[in-house]
Amino acid sequence: MRDAVKDAAPRGTEPTKKTWRNKDGTQNSADYGRLHENIKTRKVKSRKRQTIAFVVTTGSAFWGRFSEFGTEHEGAKPWFRPALDRVAGEVVDALSQELKKAIDRAARKARK
Repeated sequence: MRDAVKDAAPRGTEPTKKTWRNKDGTQNSADYGRLHENIKTRKVKSRKRQTIAFVVTTGSAFWGRFSEFGTEHEGAKPWFRPALDRVAGEVVDALSQELKKAIDRAARKARK
């Protein structure tokens, strides 16, 4: 799923950087990188015992939501949701196969 979202993310030629001047006159900058490089997945603790939860985020690429949902001055160019919709069937198939394997293992263990 992460790979599908990364592939669908808009690819800029230059990484996004932000530069600012401090009150004392010094200058700082932050390099946020490219959107497709910032797509992250992580497993999170689920509240329900029998569930597994993952979070897919744009990491520090906060501007990803601007292109996904649009702004006052720019129309929406969805990329995240269509990518998830494209691979949803594959994710369900993979989960059902893993669940079947786990059930078979538990059944074999219970027979012993």
